[in-house]
Amino acid sequence: MATIRKEILANVKRVLIKVGSAVLTGEDGLDLQIIEQLVGEIAELTRENYQIVIVTSGAIASGKHRMGITTKLKSIPQKQAAAAIGQGRLMRIYSNAFGKYGLYVAQILLTMSDLDDRKRFLNVRNTLSTLMDWGSSPSSTRTIRWPSTRSNSATTTSLPP
Repeated sequence: MATIRKEILANVKRVLIKVGSAVLTGEDGLDLQIIEQLVGEIAELTRENYQIVIVTSGAIASGKHRMGITTKLKSIPQKQAAAAIGQGRLMRIYSNAFGKYGLYVAQILLTMSDLDDRKRFLNVRNTLSTLMDWGSSPSSTRTIRWPSTRSNSATTTSLPP
């Protein structure tokens, strides 16, 4: 890891990594080489005792590729359908990639209402903490009702105690 990165992370124990569709995808849908490289870097951070939370996009792109859709999806139902098709594949790819390092991933799907309600917020926070205690890298994926994964990333940073 670069010296400057080590200095920045010197007093950090948890790292949130936001991975957008533009990073994960190529002309043929999900770019497996990029994902493998990303997971290798995350595995290195895990070996250095950082707890990692991943906020990832890519389910819609994966679903569009699987269905052979090349045009932009316009409606929320279309985006949700593509995400429903692509989500399983995205998580399988992450699971296989992390498995090569003896690491586990866990999927958490969040909506704003999960975080607006105090009881549900505490449940999500406790679940994330348990997953990290177990050595898993939780992966939070965007639900279509959120404005963006940036909002998801910003909100997720406040979850673990």
